[in-house]
Amino acid sequence: MKRWTDGDWRAAALAWARQQCLRVGRSVAGEPDQFHIRPWSTVFRIPTSGGNVYLKAVPTGLAHEVRLTQWLADRFPDRTLGVLAADAERGLMLLPDGGRRLRDVGTDLRGWERLVGEYAQLQLLVAPYAPELLALGVPDRRLVRLPDALAGVLPAPELAITRYAALRPSSPRSGCQKRSRWMICTTGTSSWTEIGFRCSIGEMRASLTRSSASG
Repeated sequence: MKRWTDGDWRAAALAWARQQCLRVGRSVAGEPDQFHIRPWSTVFRIPTSGGNVYLKAVPTGLAHEVRLTQWLADRFPDRTLGVLAADAERGLMLLPDGGRRLRDVGTDLRGWERLVGEYAQLQLLVAPYAPELLALGVPDRRLVRLPDALAGVLPAPELAITRYAALRPSSPRSGCQKRSRWMICTTGTSSWTEIGFRCSIGEMRASLTRSSASG
């Protein structure tokens, strides 16, 4: 997180934000508030003559988030927040005010149900465009790649390969195989950063149980 608090970096990022505000007809009207600082991103709230705007910065390894956010805003403007400016090479994007965050105002279960439902609808709308998302540099997290990915991070690769063999498309036992034609965009620590296949947790657990029992 040292980069996000570095004086030179902050000055350059905020100068870029001021230029982009002027480009869209706004002028900065107050001091920026860097209210969010995490290893994977930082966000400034900037008062302007046209209301607050938000400067978000991500590290080089997550630069695809900038391209993907712009792509989503262009493709589905009725479902996503617009983008005032973006610079993927620098990992910067300037966003308008999208209202208060749920974590700040709270909501009941029905509110969350609506949010999750609309989020799932957008995922399904994005699914046919998977090749375009890959071209943007979005990491490939399709189900067919899951066993090898797990084998690379778990302490016992041989056991991981055995237990997760049922997830491979070539396995007739796979409860996820029938889902492999559905591709969705999922989130990690940030928004819309990975590609994966639609497969319920219940199906995955069932596949693992069958694999373990048969082994």
